[in-house]
Amino acid sequence: MRFRFFPVSIRQHDTPNKCYFRKDLRWKPYRVRHGRWFRFMLEVVIVYTVFLPAIAPAQSPSYADDTKSRWSGRVELGTIGVATTSRITGLDSNEYFGLSDSHAKIDSLDKNLDYEHFATSFLLFNINYQLTETSSLYLGTPFFDDNRQGLTVGIQKLFPNNNLLDVSVFVDVNELWQDPYLTGVKRELTSAPTSGLIMDADGLFGSPIHMNYMLKQTWVEDDVSGDNDSRLRRDGYMHELKAGYNLYTDESFESLITPSLIYTRDDRKGGANAFNGYGLEISYTTEGDRSAFLMSGSVETNRYDEVHPVFSKCRNDMDYTLELFYTRKNLWVKNLYLRLGYAFNRTDSSIGFFSETNIYYGFSIGYSFGQ
Repeated sequence: MRFRFFPVSIRQHDTPNKCYFRKDLRWKPYRVRHGRWFRFMLEVVIVYTVFLPAIAPAQSPSYADDTKSRWSGRVELGTIGVATTSRITGLDSNEYFGLSDSHAKIDSLDKNLDYEHFATSFLLFNINYQLTETSSLYLGTPFFDDNRQGLTVGIQKLFPNNNLLDVSVFVDVNELWQDPYLTGVKRELTSAPTSGLIMDADGLFGSPIHMNYMLKQTWVEDDVSGDNDSRLRRDGYMHELKAGYNLYTDESFESLITPSLIYTRDDRKGGANAFNGYGLEISYTTEGDRSAFLMSGSVETNRYDEVHPVFSKCRNDMDYTLELFYTRKNLWVKNLYLRLGYAFNRTDSSIGFFSETNIYYGFSIGYSFGQ
């Protein structure tokens, strides 16, 4: 599942590579070994927000409409409710309304859990700066309708054959259990910083093909389970390649069906957490003057490399996802919109500990400017 509308960390595999809902973007301390990525992103943000407005006009005289602002963007504020049976998801009860402290403690690795219900609010933003008529820079958080994985800075370029190329880098900080298999006592959380690169091409060489590639690196600050058994280590890299074909259903290009194939190679240092994933996704989107609708469904299977040392068997997962979104545009004033969202996810695993159901529902109010 690749749902990124809401900022709540719900993930399978006890790793940040399967992020459903993005958690609140708050800077957390990076250790020295993470400082290089942090400094790089900080420098990019400084250049983007401080120096770019002064130098960009002189570098892009071909930009035709000098009377139009080069700045555009959007901001979105909302709330979400979550119901989950996950035993692997790391959640801090101090960060979410209605989440009980008992979520941090499990009495058995075999016992099925009841639904845990909680809610949270979120604030998302995106800022674009137009360099030329065909290229722009952007800085922002993930939205439900993009491929971002965290705080992102990137560049977009439109080519003459209508091929749109997007290249970006991102950083994020998630939370995991130090030892998710600990029973009878309260489990402690640890930070799991991530950083990576995304390359996205839409209308590849003028065709209806859409390609997306992501490289992500994950560090786990205090990986107690991995220290106890190297087969459970969660540091490592993840590659994901997604290929889709855009099928427009009308001559106005307002409705679109996109079937996609997905391949994932999660190359964790611990073989019990490394896997090859194969998936099929079908999405339908339609947009009019006042409203827009998106529906998406996917099926994925993940085959793990090694036997899990805690359960003495190899893990295989089947993941099913359904997402629905409705957007009402131009509510009371132009560019003000309302968004409603719902998502359902079910994971069936050969190891019962990893089987779970997640339900998400919420709404947001957003405003776009400079468009």
